[in-house]
Formats: sequence, structure tokens, C-alpha cells
Amino acid sequence: MFNKSEIMTQAWSWFKNEDVVLADIEWVSYEDNEKTFGVCLKAAWAKAKEYAEEEEDFVKAVASSEELKAWNWAERKLNVKSDLTDEAKYNDMLNIDKESFGLSVWQKAIKAVSLYSRTAA
Repeated sequence: MFNKSEIMTQAWSWFKNEDVVLADIEWVSYEDNEKTFGVCLKAAWAKAKEYAEEEEDFVKAVASSEELKAWNWAERKLNVKSDLTDEAKYNDMLNIDKESFGLSVWQKAIKAVSLYSRTAA
């Protein structure tokens, strides 16, 4: 979830850096007009929350993606067991997608799992 130490460090960095003005900090409320530590801390929390929500949305999207389903199918078909996370499988499928224009997602999965099994061994 949120790493409080990193949030505090980010807020302190914004507050102490004289080159950073409120307009540079995307997560500052339009109502804030003075760069105080409290404003910087509130912005750092907003930034962390936004990133956490984006990560949560990404994890949900990966879990229901055709790429992940295809990877898992290819593992079963090739009798390969990987210790990769769902996110790593998804990203590998996207990388194969760049190299294998025109193949179906299922063909790409076979290729990705085959490459993984050769490099992991």
C-alpha cells in the first residue's frame, strides 16, 4: 500500500527545494496558495494514492486479460511451469507482441512460453 517513509521524504523534498514551486507539484489543490510542509505532505499523499489506484487498476486488468489467459494456456500445452507473476507474464506477452506482428495472442503465448522455458532452464 502506502510507504509512509517515502511519502514523508517526497513531501520534505518538495518543501525544502527552493526550485520547486506549487505549480510544479501536480497533486496540489487549486485552493493552496502557499508552499508549506502541510501542503506538500497532502500533495505527496495524493500522489501516492493516485499511483496505488493506477497499480490496482493495472492488476485487475492483467488478471482478466486475454494475454494472461493465453500464457497460462500455453504453459499447460507445453507442460511448462513458470514462477513469474501475472504482471510479468502480461509484460512478456506485450514484448512478444512487438516482435510478432500478425500472430494471434495464442500463437504469441506459445512463443513467449517457449522462449521463457529455454532461457529459464
